[in-house]
Amino acid sequence: MDLMSFSTKAENYVNGITPKQIPWWQPEKPFVISPLAQGEYNMNYLIQQDNTPSWVFRVNVGSQIKRDDQIVYEFKALQLLQGSGRTPIPLFVDDTKSKIGFGVLGMHYLPGTMMDYASHAMYAARLFADIHSYSHKLIETHLINEQRPLSMTYD
Repeated sequence: MDLMSFSTKAENYVNGITPKQIPWWQPEKPFVISPLAQGEYNMNYLIQQDNTPSWVFRVNVGSQIKRDDQIVYEFKALQLLQGSGRTPIPLFVDDTKSKIGFGVLGMHYLPGTMMDYASHAMYAARLFADIHSYSHKLIETHLINEQRPLSMTYD
């Protein structure tokens, strides 16, 4: 499964929603859905509509942390990190998997460029450090707090 072959299902899903959490969304007006990026566990589409902010439609196809509620976990993490100024603002989540067989979430689009490891590594490291520093300021969260992250990742 890839972004291009799944595009029609993603478009049909977006065509049938009227999320209250996206006040600028006008379901009766045409929109453009474009493949944005695909990782091992998610497919991301850019949603654009004339004269409105763009947003990302994220389709979760697996879990690196072996959770059935992976997309809800991500949505809640984005909610917690909103104040960091480093992550997209979450808009809505649907974990029913009833319309397209996968959980989905909508979030603000943050414009940028494709990461080039050679020239962006230090920026990425600072970004992750900022996010992790911010998350440590949060008292109680649903976030997994691994005491031995390197061993966990290796395992």
